[in-house]
Amino acid sequence: MVSNELFDFLKIQEDRGSDYRHSQIEKHPEVHQPLKETAYNFGNVISQFDKDIDQDFLDPFLRIQSCLAPRNDSRQRLSQPYFLITVCKDSIWEESAGYYVQIYADRCYLGGGIHLPGKNALRKIRSEILASAGQWLQIVSGSDFEQLFTKGLCTSRRLKKMPLGYSQRGKVASYIKMSDFFTNEEFPKEVFLNALNNNKIAGFLQATKPLVDFLNRGLEQTISQRAKLDLLSIIGF
Repeated sequence: MVSNELFDFLKIQEDRGSDYRHSQIEKHPEVHQPLKETAYNFGNVISQFDKDIDQDFLDPFLRIQSCLAPRNDSRQRLSQPYFLITVCKDSIWEESAGYYVQIYADRCYLGGGIHLPGKNALRKIRSEILASAGQWLQIVSGSDFEQLFTKGLCTSRRLKKMPLGYSQRGKVASYIKMSDFFTNEEFPKEVFLNALNNNKIAGFLQATKPLVDFLNRGLEQTISQRAKLDLLSIIGF
């Protein structure tokens, strides 16, 4: 699914210690076609099981990011270049839930969910978790989910205290403290170089679909629905 040219390119950049960022993709035409092909391939794999996701791949660069943190910057945790390809319902990963593959020189990370949604979007998701706590727990803490996703449900940041207006009580309280919600599993690059593994990759991503659907359902709430659900959260439902 992933072109070997991308792995080779990332390895060269890593060895050079370059400060390689998204804005510099255009300066490396040798990776344009491999990136496009990989974006198309990833979208086609997802289309096997999710028909609601945006299938407009005319400009795959809209969904491709890359980054290499400077090696002399101790504030940055990342120290390797990568490409991040996302396929979401509304094209933007911060505004709708979807799927992603993060490509490094020797490995890939695969998963789905939503990354650092905005304040209003996060409020919608939290309200949906509170309103459908049973379904949420069935998705993210079921035996099948925990067995397949060894890291469980991941988040970029977790609050130490409950956000203002939310009750400490309830089985979903720990999830309300999360800033985003996604699965993230590591695979060796060999898995993505062999097209015979596409069905395996599709099956893995398909297991994330209930999470993606739940998050997108929350994001589609109307203002009146949110007001009702927020009231339930304030009284500690």
